[in-house]
This record gives sequence, structure tokens and C-alpha cells, in this order.
Amino acid sequence: MGFNYKKFFIPNCCIKKEDDGGFITPKIRRSPNYWVLFDKRIILTYYYKNSLISIFLMTLFVFILQFETLPKLYKDNTFLINIIWIFYGIFIYLVIRIITTDPGIIPKDKFSEKLRRLVVEESLFMSIATYYRNEKNYCTVCHHNMPYKTIHCKRCNCCVLDLDHHCKVLGVCIGKRNYHFFVLMLFILFIINLIGLIISTIFFYEKFISVSSSEWINMLFFKYPLSGALQFTTLLLLFPIVYMNILHCKLISCEVGTYAYFINILHPSHGSEIKKFSFKRMFLNYYKLFKKPIQPSLLRIGHASDDKLSSIIRN
Repeated sequence: MGFNYKKFFIPNCCIKKEDDGGFITPKIRRSPNYWVLFDKRIILTYYYKNSLISIFLMTLFVFILQFETLPKLYKDNTFLINIIWIFYGIFIYLVIRIITTDPGIIPKDKFSEKLRRLVVEESLFMSIATYYRNEKNYCTVCHHNMPYKTIHCKRCNCCVLDLDHHCKVLGVCIGKRNYHFFVLMLFILFIINLIGLIISTIFFYEKFISVSSSEWINMLFFKYPLSGALQFTTLLLLFPIVYMNILHCKLISCEVGTYAYFINILHPSHGSEIKKFSFKRMFLNYYKLFKKPIQPSLLRIGHASDDKLSSIIRN
């Protein structure tokens, strides 16, 4: 008995099917840029190599810190060494969860029959001008109505519930079902970068005060080149990492996604009004974000009823 690779590695939405019509002719359908693995339990986009590069760079960062900079500064401090390994392990775990968790993809072949029927009925009376005004609610690529806060990702070629943004560093969409992993990963990344910056700064400070200033360049680039690279890397990454953490604190407080937030800034007339920042609402929304259970993946529920689909989308 042979191994049925189609069952585990080929998503149903990649199977070519005839379009079921409608007055509006959709754009050419391309297969979604993701794989559905192990009976739809793991989602992997075509850009997973980006995340492997990120994991490699973080591994290199931690190894330089653990095997060159830290031992020369604190030889017997096993507590600090273990703390760094723990944060590194948490970071790798979160990255893997982010890139393998369905962000909230709406399958092209399994949306509600009621929505399908409404699209056909409404499109019969829809003028071209009305169509363009309603373009936000109707995906011309996937050919279905999009729920509230759903955005079509052009890179992954699929509609994602509560799409925050497409993360180019990890090569995956950040949506309803993996956003909490992403926020936690940013916080862990900030802690690791801050520890690396403090340790490398103390390391070079102790080295510089023991030699003349003419030896600083030689020590920084030739005697300890890896630690020097670590120092510059942590300095360069500090601002963008801090900015990303502050930005998502604001977005969580304002209850808006990254894409919608910048659309509102660049084109205020096109976006809806954004709530003002509030620390109380930020902590409350953080609590809700990590407390609420993860909604089931639409890729795994088969043909959902209208009530079931609405419940998943709204909750």
C-alpha cells in the first residue's frame, strides 16, 4: 500500500474546479501560496525560508553571546547562561507556532452557501460603480464575500480573518489565530536583544578601560570581531524592536490592525475612525488576547453551516 501524499500535502483549495458563476466575473484564480500538511493541522506558506533565516540569525546571535562574550565576562554565572537559553528556546517555539498556525485563512471552496447565493443575487442588480464601492466587502480574487476586518493577502493569495499584516521576516500572514504568538515573540525578542546589548556593552567597557584608546579599534574589529558584531547588531536592532513593541501596544489599545492603521494615517478619508490610546484598554485587550481560546481553523471544519461560520468569524 503506497503513501497517499495528496491526502497530507495537497490542499483542497489547490484542486482546480469550475467557477460557479455569478454576474461579476472574478479575476484569474491562482492556487493559494501555502501548503496544508498532516491532515490540515499545519499550515506552511511558500515563504517559510524567511523564517529559517531568522532562526539561523538568532541562533548565531545566541551562540556568540554564550560562547565568546558571556564566558569572558561571567565565567561561572550559570544562572544567566540558562536564562538566555530559556529565552532562546521560547523564541524558537513561538516562531515555529507562528509559521505553522493557520492565521485565519478562508478557503476558496468552503465558504457559506448562503453567502454564495447572496453574492449571485446581489450582483444581478449591481452596477459597476456600486461594485467598486463594495470592493472591500467582496474579494475579486477568491470570489466570495469577505467578513469584517478580512483582508486578501496578495503574497499568500488568500483571504485572512483579522489580517494584521504579512510579515516578510517570517514569511507568513499574521492574523486572527496567530497574532498572540507574534506579539509575545516581539516581547521575547526585545528581552534577548536588551540582554545582548547590556552584556556586550559591559564586556567592551571593561576591555577598553584596561588598554589605551589606540588599541580600541584593534580590540573591537580584530581581537573580538564576533563580540564587536554582536555589539553593533544589538544597537542597530534596538530601535526597530522597541518601535514594533510600542506600535503593537498602541494597536491593541486602539483595537485596529497594522494594515488598517497605516491606511488611516496615509489616507484618512479611506479609513474608519481609530480609537484613542488608553493604558486601561491596552491591558484589558492584552488580557482578552491571551485568555480567549483559539478559534477552530476554517480549513479543518469542512463545510460549515451559516451559524457555525458566523460564530467563528465574529468571536
